[in-house]
Amino acid sequence: MLKCWSDFPGYHDFVKDQWQSFQVSGWGGYVLKEKLKMMKNSPKEWHLNHGRNTTGRLNEVKDRMNVLDIKGEDEDLSDADREKLRSLRRHNALVNLNVNGVQVEGVIGVREVVFNHFEHHFRSVRVPRPDIGNLQFQSISEDDAYLLERPFSEEEVKQAVWDCESFKSPGPDGVNFGFIKEFWPHIKGDFMQFMLEFYTNGRLVKGSNCTFIVLISKFDNPQKVSYFRPIYLVGCMYKVLAKVLANRLKLIIGKVISESQSAFVKGRQILDGILIANELVDDAKKQKKELILFKVDFEKAYDSVEWSYLDAVMDKMGFKCKWRQWIMSYISTATASVLVNGSPIKEFSIGRGLRQGDPLSPFLFLIAAEGLNVILKASVDSGLFKGYQIGSDPLSRVSVSHLQFADDTLIIG
Repeated sequence: MLKCWSDFPGYHDFVKDQWQSFQVSGWGGYVLKEKLKMMKNSPKEWHLNHGRNTTGRLNEVKDRMNVLDIKGEDEDLSDADREKLRSLRRHNALVNLNVNGVQVEGVIGVREVVFNHFEHHFRSVRVPRPDIGNLQFQSISEDDAYLLERPFSEEEVKQAVWDCESFKSPGPDGVNFGFIKEFWPHIKGDFMQFMLEFYTNGRLVKGSNCTFIVLISKFDNPQKVSYFRPIYLVGCMYKVLAKVLANRLKLIIGKVISESQSAFVKGRQILDGILIANELVDDAKKQKKELILFKVDFEKAYDSVEWSYLDAVMDKMGFKCKWRQWIMSYISTATASVLVNGSPIKEFSIGRGLRQGDPLSPFLFLIAAEGLNVILKASVDSGLFKGYQIGSDPLSRVSVSHLQFADDTLIIG
């Protein structure tokens, strides 16, 4: 959906009439998904027939491009300029990959390597895990649980839509939020029916939870898939639902997340933890005391979250069945396709992890990371580990054993 189409006379009436003319039956989620799918291609056809002197304007742009091409060929570039151009061209290009010392080249080979890497990466891993059954988590109140599970209102769904950037890159459905905002009065009924049915049965229809994974290179001329940073683009239906749930969760998240975690919680700043760490170092220097700082950086932290563990932690925190069902449906029905040089490879199911770029993921990761906080606290309470003692007065002395910064943890002793 292009922003410029709004400038053409008759466009708004066309979209309104088209949306109302679509005849789709089934669940609300399916109806909305299919209408968005049909709407995606309709404006293109309309624009070809109603654009103002489109052919003439297109030829004008082509002439300007030819002039620039000729100018670029005639002018000498410095070696530095040529290197910059080469760097830009190869920075995100996937031409060949090194797999266990073997060079893989060609479109088919590279796409197969990327598919195998991510399909394996997102498989659930069955390994022995600590039992959290006897650990003490902070929990939400009955009132908080009710607020999380209350019926979705049109006002909060609209707020979720308006919270999203209008013209950021869309997901697999190709629909940006500028379009949804512009035509909200005409399409809100279908969105609300989708939300109402999800509230009732906690299920998402097949195809509504697809994700594009865009690969952003960390280096020039990347030779391994791990040299790319994955960015997730989700569809508008999913993002609206995620935003509504995230807006609810962030209101109560501070009640179940300990003060050792300083990211994504209202009223806290990630710099708080950094300032505390600096104070501990200064105190150790002044008092000539020993201090251990052990930094743990979790590799692919979001991608490694096991859903069964996340559900178990939410249960311990007092989240009720309906909310947990929503979250499990929301994350466990996801499928993904990686964009290789702009083209999607075959789709695969996601078996674990949280998607970066998803509005709900930071808050769910905080809940998952709280398990580590509780385990470390239990270790200190049982005498297995001793935190750093700050303060000279024994009565007011404070012990600090760890600080958490999103996906990084600093263990202190």
